[in-house]
Amino acid sequence: MERLREENEELKRNCCESDAKLNVLRRRIRLSKVRSANYKKAYDNQQNQLNSLLKSLENMSYLQQENTELKAEKEFLIQQLNPNTKGKNLAKKWLKIPLENRVLKIKGRNLFLKIA
Repeated sequence: MERLREENEELKRNCCESDAKLNVLRRRIRLSKVRSANYKKAYDNQQNQLNSLLKSLENMSYLQQENTELKAEKEFLIQQLNPNTKGKNLAKKWLKIPLENRVLKIKGRNLFLKIA
């Protein structure tokens, strides 16, 4: 009888220890799930930031290309028109006109500038 009580107490201790270990494992699993969710959120945020930076970079390169084209067009106009002040003023007026409406008349001929 005494031996059975000792075995019973030992089994209870082993059971408590295994329950404690099981609880520790459950807690670790829960924490790892939370960590992985946080990592996923952080990764998604970084991806979104990267995508927005790429879009702004593309926009900047487009604007830079447009700026280069406008500078080239301005140089062309200044070369085509007289180098005096009147020609420079005409070039400034020309640049204020929307792209679709630009037709330059030089010596009775229409000159259309194609902007790529």
